[in-house]
Amino acid sequence: MKGPILGWDVGGANVKVARLEDGGDVSAPKVLECPFPIWRNRDALPGLLAGTAERLGRARNMAVTMTAELADCFATKREGVLFVLDAFRAAFPGVEPWIYGIDGRFRSDAAARQRPHQVAAANWRASATFVARTCRDALLIDVGSTTTDVIPIVAGVAYEIIKFAGKFRRSPLVMAIFQPGMWSQYLTTREPNPDQIEVALAALRAVLEAEGHRVPASATEASAEAATPEAVTA
Repeated sequence: MKGPILGWDVGGANVKVARLEDGGDVSAPKVLECPFPIWRNRDALPGLLAGTAERLGRARNMAVTMTAELADCFATKREGVLFVLDAFRAAFPGVEPWIYGIDGRFRSDAAARQRPHQVAAANWRASATFVARTCRDALLIDVGSTTTDVIPIVAGVAYEIIKFAGKFRRSPLVMAIFQPGMWSQYLTTREPNPDQIEVALAALRAVLEAEGHRVPASATEASAEAATPEAVTA
C-alpha cells in the first residue's frame, strides 16, 4: 500500500483518526480525536469525517474500525454498520476504505456490507494486536461509550496466535481449531432478541429516571417529542 494512510475508529461518542506517512514510524502517527455523540446528530457524520481528514491531511488509503453501530440511534448493528460505511462513501468519493473485522483481517467496503456483523465492534482486536507487539505481558482495558474491553495479553501470546491464524487462515485444520473462538465473538455481535431489548430498555429507563430525566411513557410519545423543535435543540 503506497502513500499515507488514515486509520479511523468511529465510536459512539468520539471519532479518532491517525495519519501514518508512507514508510513512517508507526509509533508516532499524527492523531486527532473529535467529540461526536452520534445519537444526537448522526447525519452530520460525513461532514465530520471530511473535515477531520482535511485537518490532518487527506489520504487515498484508509483503514476503519467502528463501534458507533452499537449506539441506540440504530435499531440493529447491521443498520449502524451500513450507516457508517455510507458516511465514508459520502465523505470520500472514489476512496476505497478497508474495514477491519473481528477475524483480524481487512476487507473491502463491499465485503463488509455483505457481512456487517464481521466488522461490528472490531476495534478491540486491532488494539490488542498492536499492544501485544510491544508489551509481552499486559492487561488491556478500553472503556468506551458503547463497549468496555478487558483483554489479557500473556507473553505476547495473543499477538502470536492472531498472526498465526491470519497466516494460515486458509488451512481447514487451523480454522477448525480457531472456529470456537470465532463463534464466541458472535455472542456480542449478533442481533438481540426481543427479550434482551426489553431488558435493555428497562435498564435505560431506570437510569434516566434516577438521573432526573423525564422518560416518555411510550414509543409514540417519544417519537412525538423528538419531532418538536425543543427536542431537536435540547
